[in-house]
Amino acid sequence: MAEKPVVKLASYKDIILKVKAEKKKGDIWVPGKGAVEAKETNEVREKKKQSLLNSILGELLKQSEAEIPDLIIEGELERRLSNLLSDIRKIGLTVDAYLKSKNITQEQLKKSFRKEIEDTYKLEFLLSEVADKENITVKQEEIDKLFQTIQDPKEKEVAKANSYFYASILRKQKTLDYLLGV
Repeated sequence: MAEKPVVKLASYKDIILKVKAEKKKGDIWVPGKGAVEAKETNEVREKKKQSLLNSILGELLKQSEAEIPDLIIEGELERRLSNLLSDIRKIGLTVDAYLKSKNITQEQLKKSFRKEIEDTYKLEFLLSEVADKENITVKQEEIDKLFQTIQDPKEKEVAKANSYFYASILRKQKTLDYLLGV
């Protein structure tokens, strides 16, 4: 059984302030750079928010440490490769033809998948650590409010049976919102 890794969380508040300062520099209007629109659309604001969040999470990944157990990585790698093989066969290709079309080797593909898996799990543990440090929790009322939005009774029962999953999603979203709000 794999244990939760030891997480060495970088100074995330400093990272956020640095990333926000860098983003602000890019937003400064410079003569000759084009007209600045007075009103930003919701879509533009959302893209900027997502870009900021991606930058914060990227820096957090670079500057923090969390060693993910090989057992987790290998299991996920096997699952992804198996799914890819199944998808490749469905469209009538061979693995070699697929790799050739992507101009990569099997080792490069595995290395890429491994990096994605490590980053995904590392980010999960880092966000959990931030949530713990900042005492970010989810109240039962928040979960109940979420369940009220589900109309189908059977779907609602399934959701309630998996309330821990929904609570973890809500906690992660609250943590991401917190990171943006620092």
